[in-house]
Amino acid sequence: MTDLPTFKPLAHAHCLAVVKERIVDLEANILDTQRSSQSDTKSSAGDKHETGRAMAQLEVEKQQVSLGNLIAMRDVLARLDPTLPHKRVHEGALVRTDRGLFYIAVGLGRLMVDGQEVLVMSPQAPLAEALQRTPIGGTAHFNGVAHVVVDVC
Repeated sequence: MTDLPTFKPLAHAHCLAVVKERIVDLEANILDTQRSSQSDTKSSAGDKHETGRAMAQLEVEKQQVSLGNLIAMRDVLARLDPTLPHKRVHEGALVRTDRGLFYIAVGLGRLMVDGQEVLVMSPQAPLAEALQRTPIGGTAHFNGVAHVVVDVC
């Protein structure tokens, strides 16, 4: 069984690395889309060109929103201290239930950390909210599934 105080900093560092990698990838995609749009400007003319440029601009705007979300995730992770123990489920807590490990931080989904699957979710996620109302030894119910809180760190 995974030792939560030892595992939590590993999970946190992995989440931070995933977010940073996604930021780098998205920044590269934004630059590629902008370059592509600029090269279309030089080689095209007419309505078809305007439509293509507008679509590229919409794509860049969509990617910039995603980038903003990732930067916000990075900032949340940066302010959490993974060495602080928690006695109850809330932001920054690593939770062991009878169904698995959950890191309440940002919405990254399922990640493999040191060979262990961890569901990384925002404190506003419905399951996280259910867990936050549940003490150690208690049972959280979500979508008809019971989650017994075994330990919190």
